[in-house]
Amino acid sequence: MAALPSEYRAEPELALAGGDDGMDFVRQLFAAAPACMSEEAVIILEIGNERAYFEAAFPQLPVFWLDTSAGEDQVLLVTRQALAAQTRLAAQ
Repeated sequence: MAALPSEYRAEPELALAGGDDGMDFVRQLFAAAPACMSEEAVIILEIGNERAYFEAAFPQLPVFWLDTSAGEDQVLLVTRQALAAQTRLAAQ
């Protein structure tokens, strides 16, 4: 973290130093979120240039990649139903 430019250090440390694959925060968010979401809720998540790491961490999770000015692999949408199903599968 100390070697990053100052504008990066303004970001939460967990977002930039999120474990070996950068997905620690996302794992925590996805595990806790379904209990806090309404049935029709979604999460919009910016992951920057980490799509490969995201897909490796969540290979069975159906998400929708959103087209943005930065490209089509920077921001995703995941539904509560998908997260809840993922949580049930992980518990089995």
